[in-house]
This record gives sequence, structure tokens and C-alpha cells, in this order.
Amino acid sequence: AAAAALAAGPPTGFRTPFREEPGVLMVIDQRKLPHELVEVEVRNGPEAANAIRQMVVRGAPAIGQVAALGLSLSADRAAETLPYARRAIIRASAAALRAARPTAVNLAWALDRMMARYEAVGDLSDDGAMIAAAMRDEAHAIVAEATDDHGRLAEHGLAALPVKDFGPLRILTHC
Repeated sequence: AAAAALAAGPPTGFRTPFREEPGVLMVIDQRKLPHELVEVEVRNGPEAANAIRQMVVRGAPAIGQVAALGLSLSADRAAETLPYARRAIIRASAAALRAARPTAVNLAWALDRMMARYEAVGDLSDDGAMIAAAMRDEAHAIVAEATDDHGRLAEHGLAALPVKDFGPLRILTHC
């Protein structure tokens, strides 16, 4: 599924409320919606953990995606450090993220997947840039898969909604 989602190109459907710029993840502060559109900068795993803990980002899939991207930013920032120091930075970032919302299933799942990728490429490799690239790829695969899943859910939901001849259709969503 990951390969198919990535092969299709960047996600074009429903997106979680964030955008990426080089070295930073811009997360929409969901506490401010709908009255204000405010973005919070996330530059590493601990900052992503803070955004999750403070409820800037909400919803299980979004939390998992932000955690994966935050951990990948930590790997990027640690790319030039010595292998044991890099491993300490990445593991500490993962621990901070996991503690940010211990009951969030997508958070634990995304972190387990990211750390498995880290171990698979060689956690003590001298090639920090290769590790960072592998973790970035894994985080982007997680985002692409979630975007694809959301798009399919939206299509099924739309098909289930009644067609109205006039007036707005009111829908109550909950958590």
C-alpha cells in the first residue's frame, strides 16, 4: 500500500492540517479554529510532542502523521552527529512523542513503524544523511497512506449521504 500511495505522487485529496517547508512542519492550531487560522512551527520531535500534548493537533491519524514527521525532523537535525549521539537524539524524540498522548493508537503505531525503519537501515550507521532520508521516506509514506485512506472514507461517506433538493445538509460529526 505504501509503494502504491507513493508511486501515485504527492497526496491530492483530503490532507491533515499541516504543510511542510524545508526543515519545518507548519501545523494548523486546531484550538483556534474556526475563528482564526494560526500555524505552529514544528522543527523536531520534542516540538511535535508539545503540539500533540497541547492539543494543537487533534485526531488519531493527524497525531500519528505529525509524530512521524516530527521524528523525521529530529533525524534530519541529527544527521551530522556521531552515531551514538544520533541514536540518543532519535530515541529521546520518540520517547517524548510517545509520552505526549500515551493512549493514541496511531501515535504508537507510527512511532513503532518509524523506529523499525530506523533499526532496519542501521541505527548506528555512520551515514546520518541516509538514516534521515530513510526516516523522511517512511514518514511521507505514512502521510500518503493516511491521505489515501481519508479520501476513500470521504468517497464512501459522500455516497451514503442523502441527496437534498434544497437547503443545506446538516451533519454532526463526533470525535
